[in-house]
Formats: sequence, C-alpha cells, structure tokens
Amino acid sequence: MANVAIVLDERNTLTSLRMALEAEGFIVDTYAAPLPALPKLILVPPSVLILNGRMPGMHGIEFFQRFRAFCRTPVIFLSASADEIEAHLSKVGTPAEAYVCMPFSQREIIALVRTVLASRPRMKMGAGHEVDAGDLARSESRNCGPAETLPG
Repeated sequence: MANVAIVLDERNTLTSLRMALEAEGFIVDTYAAPLPALPKLILVPPSVLILNGRMPGMHGIEFFQRFRAFCRTPVIFLSASADEIEAHLSKVGTPAEAYVCMPFSQREIIALVRTVLASRPRMKMGAGHEVDAGDLARSESRNCGPAETLPG
C-alpha cells in the first residue's frame, strides 16, 4: 500500500487524519512541525504528501518549494486560503496536485489521495518490474536505466 506523509501543525486534525488513512490501509507518517520533516521526506519521499499551507517555523509554500526541488511526489495542500496558495504556486510554475480548503472531510482527503495515486503513471523497469513514477524519480538520481511508461 502507498505511503502518505502528513505535515500539519494542528495535532487533533493530524491524529484523526492519520487514523482515517490507516483505517483505509495506507501507511502514514506524521509530522507536527515542518523543519524536522523536510530532510526526512527528501531522504525518503512518500507516495503522497499532505501539507498544511500555514505552519509555524516555515510557511507551507516555502516547504513545498524546497521539497519539490528534490522530489516529484504529489502534494495535496490543506489551507484556509487554498486559492491564495494555488495562485502563488501557479505564478512560480510549480503547482501542487490538489488544494483543499479547511475544514475538510476525511472522506474527501481519502478520495483525493486515491485519485492522485491512480493518476500517477506506472513505469516498467528492467526485468519486468513495475514501479511508481515517484520511485523512478528517486531511482534516476541513482543512475538507473531508462524506463518505459505503461498504458493506464
């Protein structure tokens, strides 16, 4: 099952969202602060990152830009002002995969995670092994051979 990382400073929301995703079979890593999360997530990127737009210590936009410089992991932004974040990221040319206004329903987030994962292309590596496109992005930096995109 896919690994989902959540970076969210609101502990109650973080805990309930983690529990909801785990109940659906996802492996979930949670971080209540952006600064300690960033190097860990760059080192071992999740399948999907759920990111709060405004956090103490580092704004979600700055976190996203630093993370995206190293990883192509899909990002779902949570924010009271999702339109503002979407507009800013579109201007700098690095939009996230989704923007969700808070408050949100857990079912909405679970459905969105599934949609984002389903839309990621699957790749075929040597010896017939299939990998997620995010895994390929990590593999390319380790000098792996070329990949072939699989249909649907």
